Amino acid sequence: MKMNPPYQNAIFNFVLLQKMLEDGKIETSTSRDALKHISVVGMLMPERKGEDAKRPLQIDELLRNDVGMVKKALRTFSDAGIPVHHRAQFSVYNLLPPISSDFLLHARTQRPKPDGFPAKTDLVILNYLPIHGYSPLTRHYNIRSGFENLKSNVYGQPQGIDKLVSVSRYHDAPDIWARAAFNAGASFIAVHGGVQDEINTSTMDNHPDSRVLICSKGNEKRGVYSTDNMGIVAHKERAQRFKPYADENDSLGTAIINL
Repeated sequence: MKMNPPYQNAIFNFVLLQKMLEDGKIETSTSRDALKHISVVGMLMPERKGEDAKRPLQIDELLRNDVGMVKKALRTFSDAGIPVHHRAQFSVYNLLPPISSDFLLHARTQRPKPDGFPAKTDLVILNYLPIHGYSPLTRHYNIRSGFENLKSNVYGQPQGIDKLVSVSRYHDAPDIWARAAFNAGASFIAVHGGVQDEINTSTMDNHPDSRVLICSKGNEKRGVYSTDNMGIVAHKERAQRFKPYADENDSLGTAIINL
C-alpha cells in the first residue's frame, strides 16, 4: 500500500512559489483567507538514487506540464480576487516513487490524519489523472520504480505509459475524488484534463457538497483541450467565505459570488 505521507519541504515551498510568481501575474497576500495549504495530486518527481538523492530538488527537474498546471490554477484564482498566501505550503502526492503516497488512501475518510500528513488543505489540484478505474489487468498500483529524470518526454520512455496510468485501488469508489478533497478540508478543487480520459468536473458533480464553478466539458466545447483544460469545483459551504474577495468582473469570481 502507498502509505507514505506526501512530499513536503520548506525549501521546495519557497522555490516553487517563486517560480509561480516570476511573471508577476499571481497575487500574494498575508490574509488568512489566501490559499495557503495546497495539495497537488499527480505531480511527478524524479527518483534519484545514491548521493544524488541528497541534494536539494531543483524546480527545473520537474515535468514542465506539472509546474504549468499548478501555475494556471493559482493564476486563475488570483485573477478571480483570491490570492495565494505569501508562505504557501505545498503537499505533493503521487503513487510512483520517490513519493509513493496515495491521496485517496489518506483522505477517503475524515478520520484523524497520520503523522506527516497535512492537517488541512485549502485547494486540491488534480494533475491529469486517468479517469479509468483500477483493474489488475489494465491499471497498476504497486509500481516500484519511478522516472530517473523528467527532462525528456516521459511518454517515450520504456514502460512509461504503465507508470503514467497507475491509479489508486480506491479510484472506483463513488464520489471518491470530491469526497477525498473535501475530507482533506478543501474549499476548492482545480482539475486538469480532458473529459474522455482524465478526471474532470463531471467526475465529482454528484457529490452533495460539490458545486461546479468552471466546467471541464464546457471548456472542451470551446476548444480547450488536454492539460490546458482546467475545471474548478467548490465546496458549497466552505467557499462562501471567499465571496467578499471575489471579482465580479472575472468568470470564476462571478461563479463564487453566485454560489
